[in-house]
Amino acid sequence: MNQYPTPTLESADPLTALAEISHNTKIQAEHAKRQLFFTKLIFIAVVLLLVVAVISAVILIPKTVTMLDNITTVSEQLAQLDIDTLSAELIETAEAIETITTQLEPTLENINAAVLSAQEDITVALEKLKSLDLETLNTAIRDLSAVIRPLASLFKR
Repeated sequence: MNQYPTPTLESADPLTALAEISHNTKIQAEHAKRQLFFTKLIFIAVVLLLVVAVISAVILIPKTVTMLDNITTVSEQLAQLDIDTLSAELIETAEAIETITTQLEPTLENINAAVLSAQEDITVALEKLKSLDLETLNTAIRDLSAVIRPLASLFKR
């Protein structure tokens, strides 16, 4: 069924035909109001989208230009690098490190030997200290002191 009936003026009565025309005019006016409302709504949405697009462009375009400038600068710097020269310098550095390591090996071996020798000497000294009988030593010192006291008093005169 058609929502909007096609106007027919089948009635012979002019008043009835006039009433039908008036009714159809009211329906058309309501539809025109709805159409105007939706047109305004679409216009507002389009304006909002346009505002968002302009703001986005104003914000994003400078950032994009800066980013592209940075990319261009980096690519120019990379183009200026000579990979062969860098590889040769890297090989020279690696060889220098290897030479230094080779030169340090005897020194490190000497240091290691000295540390081991010192450790052995400290171990021997600790064993000797452990084997000392402190009581006997204290007794010997007391006896020596007892013998030296009379001699000291004899020489003081």
